[in-house]
Amino acid sequence: MRQTGLTAGNLSSHTSKLEAAGYIEVAGGVCGQKAAYDAPDEIRNMGETLQLKINEERIYREKSTIEKGTRRLSEHDMQSLKSTQKGNK
Repeated sequence: MRQTGLTAGNLSSHTSKLEAAGYIEVAGGVCGQKAAYDAPDEIRNMGETLQLKINEERIYREKSTIEKGTRRLSEHDMQSLKSTQKGNK
C-alpha cells in the first residue's frame, strides 16, 4: 500500500469495484475487518493494477466533457485511452 499511497480502506474499496467489474479476481479471506492475502506479491500486483486503472480513470475524467448529463471523449482521446489500456494488459 505504500507504493500506491492508498489506505487499507481505499484499497479494499477499489479492489471490490475492480473485482465486480471483472478486472481482477481476489483470492484470500478476511481476518477481522482487513483482507488476508496469501502473499505480499499478490497485494503488490493488485496495487499496481489498481494504480493503472485509477490513472486511466483520471485521464478519462480530465479529457472528457459532459454533454446533457453524459460524459464524452473526443475520438482522438478515446483512441489514446484505448491504446493506453492495451499497453497495460
